[in-house]
Amino acid sequence: MLSRLDPGETINYTYTAMYHFCITGL
Repeated sequence: MLSRLDPGETINYTYTAMYHFCITGL
């Protein structure tokens, strides 16, 4: 998925993961 280590992409991925965690209700 993450071919290259991009700061922006990494932050985006982490933000998306946290967002999903929030929707699922932890």
